[in-house]
Amino acid sequence: MKMFNPVFIVEGWSDEQVLRQAYPFIETIVTNGTRMNNRVRADINNHMRLGFTPYVLSDPDQAGDQLYDMVKKEYPHIERIHVHKEHARKKMSTRWKYGVEYCETDYLYFLLKPYMASTW
Repeated sequence: MKMFNPVFIVEGWSDEQVLRQAYPFIETIVTNGTRMNNRVRADINNHMRLGFTPYVLSDPDQAGDQLYDMVKKEYPHIERIHVHKEHARKKMSTRWKYGVEYCETDYLYFLLKPYMASTW
């Protein structure tokens, strides 16, 4: 088991909210979509300076892949935590929509547990 302080890079505020249901004091960086702007870079750099290990926790879809690719381009050492599509889907009208925000709390708790500090 890894023991350190993680920070999770997520696409949206809804993702952050559902993560806080599993881990109330979790550290996140919200990108507001698939953008790598100066604020996101500064947040990543500041967290790393403070000793946090960043991970991308993005949706299991094309936008999630794009976000990870953008982060990986500038920060090749940052890993992605893979969210299984079956745990991150919601039926919207006639199609399925995929996102971290649709994950159940228990799933996120167990998915992230190996990355969380031993105090959790």
